[in-house]
Amino acid sequence: MTGIDDQTYHILLERQGNLCAICGGPPTKGKTLAADHDHRTRLPRALLCTRCNVMLGMSQDSPYRLREGAAYLERFL
Repeated sequence: MTGIDDQTYHILLERQGNLCAICGGPPTKGKTLAADHDHRTRLPRALLCTRCNVMLGMSQDSPYRLREGAAYLERFL
C-alpha cells in the first residue's frame, strides 16, 4: 500500500468491508487493496482491487474514456 498511512488504510478497509470500491470484489489472493488517490490533489479516494486500479490508471482517470470504453463493449454484447 502506498500514499496513505496504515491507520487511514485500515479505516478505509473497514468502511469498505475489505472490498473494492468499484467492483465490490475482494482483493486478489495474497494482495492488499490499492490506495487510490486523486492525482491533482493527492488526496486518498478509496481502496481498489488491482484490476480496477489499473483500469483507472490506464484511462488516465478520464470519465469520458471509461464511458466510451463501456459503450464500445456494450455494442458487442
